[in-house]
Amino acid sequence: MVSIVVAAHNAEATLARALDSLLEQEIADWEAIIVDDASTDRSPAIIAAYVERDARFQTLTISANSPARARNSGISTARGQWLMFLDADDWVD
Repeated sequence: MVSIVVAAHNAEATLARALDSLLEQEIADWEAIIVDDASTDRSPAIIAAYVERDARFQTLTISANSPARARNSGISTARGQWLMFLDADDWVD
């Protein structure tokens, strides 16, 4: 299994595209840990919709104000053999 850690802070403009790119992958054995770092936009609602849609998505809410701390928080809950980082404004082709 691949654990994908997605750090997100006020990423409503790009987050859905990033998460959709995971759903489009041929490999199905993954989990996505979306770390919401104190977002004040619609990011939490977007995350909640993906968590409800697919059990491979999970969320953490923190107030680290740091992408590195957000990633480290996600790593602490990762269960996969492999680890991947995906920025909330990026996607997997």
